[in-house]
Amino acid sequence: MPTTKDNISKATAATGSKQVKSAKVLKAQKAEVATDSVDSVAAAKPKYEPRFTEAFPDSSGNSLKIVRPENARVMTVPGDATAATPRTVSPLYDNGSMLLVLAVIFITTVSYRKGYKYVADFFHNISSVRERQNLFEDHTVKETQIMTALTANTCISGAILLYIAYGFLYHPTEPAATPVFGFVAALSAFAALYHIAMLGLCWLLGFIFSDKLSTGLWLDGVKASASMLGVMLAPITFAILIFPGFVETGLVLAIILYFLARIIVIYKAFRIFFNNLQSLLYFILYLCSVEIVPVVLSFAGAMNLCRILHVGL
Repeated sequence: MPTTKDNISKATAATGSKQVKSAKVLKAQKAEVATDSVDSVAAAKPKYEPRFTEAFPDSSGNSLKIVRPENARVMTVPGDATAATPRTVSPLYDNGSMLLVLAVIFITTVSYRKGYKYVADFFHNISSVRERQNLFEDHTVKETQIMTALTANTCISGAILLYIAYGFLYHPTEPAATPVFGFVAALSAFAALYHIAMLGLCWLLGFIFSDKLSTGLWLDGVKASASMLGVMLAPITFAILIFPGFVETGLVLAIILYFLARIIVIYKAFRIFFNNLQSLLYFILYLCSVEIVPVVLSFAGAMNLCRILHVGL
């Protein structure tokens, strides 16, 4: 006679068997549903027919057939393509150089409000040879500020023109080791030193061969001519930067303006120091020591400085 324990065991075994059968049936149903879904997706007609079944189209007319899309060309080069033209290296495209130019223009504009009298007296300072000075002829602080700003403008304009002249005369093919701003800054400092050296040389000659008053008049003419030269060189410099075809003509005009400014200074020096035939020797000495030799040596030094900056220190 079966016991209660045996009945419990049989019931548990029957329940387990039913659960296994249920799991198998459920698994079979899922597999059938999955198969039906795959078959239905494969048999379904797409809403939009694919336009290019084999490969992407070749718009350039090339007969190459692309089998796999991932092997397709990213860009097709036309048959009549030419090499890209590199952008011209110029101070116009250099942020540091243009910032330097704008800073000088800003300082000049701010100083002009109270130092306009110096600009108005350009021609007076250049040509005056009066042998008397009074309190009203002395330069004020504001006039000194605008004179310094205009002289800085002359140095920067001259530096840009020297940089352009170096490229025009020597046609360097290799890229420069120094950025454009390095050229402009170094040449601006070189032009400033040249101007200071010229003032010192004029003062020395005046101290040796003339009196203090005549030397002061001469130095006023040198300073005024340098300031006026920068005002005339600025538009030529911008024209060369904007219109590269104007380089040769612009450089010739800049040279002519420089020599005109120096002729004005020579003319004033002649009026001040040439008193008799004995002064002719001193005047020839002045022309050689101030107006000829320093200009030639300075231009050669500026070109050598450009070569050094181009190759690298």
